[in-house]
Amino acid sequence: MTFQFLKAQVAGSFIGGLTVWFGVFFSATHFSFPIQNNAWELQKEKNGIQIFSRKHVDGKSRQIKSVITATASLSCMTAIIRDSEGATEWVNRMKIFKDLKVINDTVWYTYSEVEIPFPFKNKDFITRNVISQDKKTKIVTIAIKSVPDFIPEKEGKSRIRKSEGFWQFKPMGLGKTEITYTFYAEQDGSLPAWFVNPIVVNSVYDTMLGLQKMYGKKQYQDAKMNFISDVTQR
Repeated sequence: MTFQFLKAQVAGSFIGGLTVWFGVFFSATHFSFPIQNNAWELQKEKNGIQIFSRKHVDGKSRQIKSVITATASLSCMTAIIRDSEGATEWVNRMKIFKDLKVINDTVWYTYSEVEIPFPFKNKDFITRNVISQDKKTKIVTIAIKSVPDFIPEKEGKSRIRKSEGFWQFKPMGLGKTEITYTFYAEQDGSLPAWFVNPIVVNSVYDTMLGLQKMYGKKQYQDAKMNFISDVTQR
């Protein structure tokens, strides 16, 4: 079953999705974060979810990473992330998430709006998303890079202009997949770091809790994508 057929088959129903909470993904095959000497620091560990952070080289922002293990195939996880329709149902603080332009099954542009507590403005961002798979390791990377000028800024929203990150799915054998999510969004000064960082850690944790509920659903477990090579279990 291809992704396009899967979408048509379940049109009008919830099949989940996401790109990300605060931003974005990047593929290590396209570009990488600047080299850093500072180690990841564990911020939260609960319900099989680990959240790490470290200072970004800009000196103003924190880079976030989360790691969990899922009983799910590579196609299952890719199907959840690829479809935008259900993102607001499980991505924490995501108010709006929609495709702006679909190039093909593995490249597309999205618009997202993230809810920020009053009295601050909601944040929005536009990203270019790319799915790739390493032929040897079978690792799947879903990359997104901010493209803030893809559409004009919206009144009453604060546009995130620089962000990058990724989802990565690594087959672990015995039907298990290690899921890594990391991102960085440049602070524009409108929100203080002491205010943003705890919100981000807890929002990523809540998003991972939502993700755990998604990959057990039959429509994802049965998903097959013609651009993803799943690992055959022996």
